[in-house]
Amino acid sequence: PLERKIELVHATFTRVERLPKPTVAAITGHALGGGCEFALALDFRFMSKGAPRIGLPEVKLGILPGGGGTQRLPRLIGRMRAAELIMTGELLDAERAEAIGLITRACEPERTRAEALEFARRLAAQAPLAVRAIKRCLIESAATDLETGLAIEKRYCLEALLSEDAREGIAAFLEKRSPHWRGR
Repeated sequence: PLERKIELVHATFTRVERLPKPTVAAITGHALGGGCEFALALDFRFMSKGAPRIGLPEVKLGILPGGGGTQRLPRLIGRMRAAELIMTGELLDAERAEAIGLITRACEPERTRAEALEFARRLAAQAPLAVRAIKRCLIESAATDLETGLAIEKRYCLEALLSEDAREGIAAFLEKRSPHWRGR
């Protein structure tokens, strides 16, 4: 039963991580334990300055993060820094989390949701096929060597170059106008 619950959490967060579109979090309260692990499965994290904290305090309960925290956090901020945070259970405010690359941006509390939404709109204005391909490259090559990563990049680059969106983007650039993406 416990093993199945862990597998279910892993599968859920992995599905979220692999969504084809970029994901953006607006963290306005604490993101601790599973909440932090969920946030780690997202592509971008905007967090309110002030009282909210983010971290993996499970060690203080005699357990360890079971939702992917020991795997996603080191890939995001490096092994040594992740080991320190996970093994001490230290909780970080937004400024420190931003400084070590755990979150995308520390925001004034009244602006957190708006900044996350503005950023999401900027992403949504980009060529959808290119954004999806970039996300696939980043995810699929994360645990590979450079040669394998470059092969993954080549495959998605060719796919994007041959797309209708690429033709539209180049035409719009040459015609000095905004592109009209179709996602094809």
